[in-house]
Parts: sequence; structure tokens; C-alpha cells
Amino acid sequence: MKRIVIVFLSLLPAIVCQAKKADLKLRLEPGKEYKQVMHSNVNVVQNINGMEMDIEMIVDGSCTYRVKEVKGSNYLIDVWYDSLSLGMQFPQAKVVFSSEKDDELDILSRVLSSMKNKAFEIIMSDKGKVLEVNNITLLFESLFGQFPDIPEDQKAQVRDQLIQAYGEKAFRGNIEIVTALFPRKKVAPGDKWIIETKLESGMEANVISEYEYLGQEEGFYRFHGESKLQTADKDAYIESNGIPIKYDLSGSMKSDIKVDKDSGWIIEASITQELQGDAYISANPNVTEDMKVPMKMKNVMRITDR
Repeated sequence: MKRIVIVFLSLLPAIVCQAKKADLKLRLEPGKEYKQVMHSNVNVVQNINGMEMDIEMIVDGSCTYRVKEVKGSNYLIDVWYDSLSLGMQFPQAKVVFSSEKDDELDILSRVLSSMKNKAFEIIMSDKGKVLEVNNITLLFESLFGQFPDIPEDQKAQVRDQLIQAYGEKAFRGNIEIVTALFPRKKVAPGDKWIIETKLESGMEANVISEYEYLGQEEGFYRFHGESKLQTADKDAYIESNGIPIKYDLSGSMKSDIKVDKDSGWIIEASITQELQGDAYISANPNVTEDMKVPMKMKNVMRITDR
């Protein structure tokens, strides 16, 4: 009998450990709406011909996600923007564009306002990966018919900027930094796993993240992430305001995330990204010769569900 008791006691740690393992994933309900509110503070320091330029950007946005249908382990979701704003602080001036701003002369604010409440569709897996983004390009194409007074060259410039900031690739990357974190198998507190994603807002970057499950508290699960970021294609030029630019940047990202215990939806996330390296500007009508611009960037984000 004594031997049986000892054997049983020796198995207790394994039994307890197994009992603590959690199946972490999204469990969204059809017909229900989920919110995501983002505040991002970006500081960019550039060195142009020996002169240092410091630019601060503040980006705010609110989205609603309405689950239309559950298909196996995937969700068909309508998404729309509730509000959008972008503020930029330059050394000599500050500008703010907002969907809530009422100014007929502010073209970008008018366009941001027209983006509100226009739904596009995504398919998301229960592990938080965005599998498809549908109709978002049509959203941008349809916006400018409402503004016959805007010159065509300005329309094209604003359209390109919006697609870089809010288009399919940018949307996918921005949401997955807080949703695509769930492991493939059940985990216990202290367990770690690797997730690979991309950031594609303007520059495309590969993100390799190691997430750790910190455990369960009342009503939510906690995670911590440590990530490495690297420019995906150092030779790829992108157009920014008609100027061809390529990037060679690398850095890190730290994430602290809480998700709702029942739905798996984000409750709160604090994310810090730091990148440094060089931007290369190709000669063009505005720049007479190729330029190399050393730069550093720090982005501090807070994302909540309200």
C-alpha cells in the first residue's frame, strides 16, 4: 500500500501540470461585434545630408468586427472603421488629419471621414491568422467619386498613401501583431512557441516572435512576446509621395497582451517596436542623385477593446 501511495504521489506533478494546460484560440460568436481601438506614437529620427530631422506621428483608429458566420475553425467577419486620425509633428510645424474634423479645405480629413462605416470582409482563423481580406481595395477606389473637386494628381497621391497605411497588406500586418499569437497545441504557464508574421505598412518586414503564456487571471489570459524584425526585401523600392525608396532596417518588438478568457479577443496590448538602419532614395525629379538616409524609429502602441 505504501508503495502504491508513493507512486501515486510521484505522478501528481504531471497530472497537475496537464490540468493547467489551456487550449488558447479565438472563440467568437456569430452576430456579435468586437471592438479594437489603437493608439500609436511613432518617433522617426533621420539624418539627411548631415542634418538630423525628428518627426513624431500619432495614429489613432477604432474598428468594429462583426462575425457573420463560423465555418469550421474560421470566421467570416465584416470590418469597418469607426474613426481614424493621423497627426504629424515636424520641426517647424504640426498637422492633424481626422475623420472627425469638419474642414472642407482639408482633403485628407474629408477622405478619412468618408472611410467610416464602410464594411469590408475578412476571413480569420481561430488562431488569429488573417486568411483573406476582401473588398478593401474597392473601398479606396470608390471614395474619390465623392470628391469631384479634388484634382486627379492629388487623388492619386492620397489614394496611394491610404493604401500603404490602411490597405490589405497593412491591415493584415497590423491586426496580426495582436491576434496571430495563439499556439498550435495546449500550453501551460511558462510554455513558449514561435509565430512568424509580416508587417506590410509601407515597408515590408519579417517578424519572428517568441510568445510565452504567463497564465490565467480573473477573466483573461496573459502573454508576453519578444520579436525580431527585419526588412523582407532590401532591394525592393516602394513609392512614397512619388519618391522611390528602399529600406534596410532591423530591430525588435516587445509585446504584453491580455485576451478575454471566453472569446480570445484582445482586451489590452502594449507593444514597443524599435528599428534602425538606412533608407535609400533613388534619384528622381525631386532628388538629383541617390541618397542614403540613416534612420531610427520607435513605435509605442496601445490596443484595447474599447
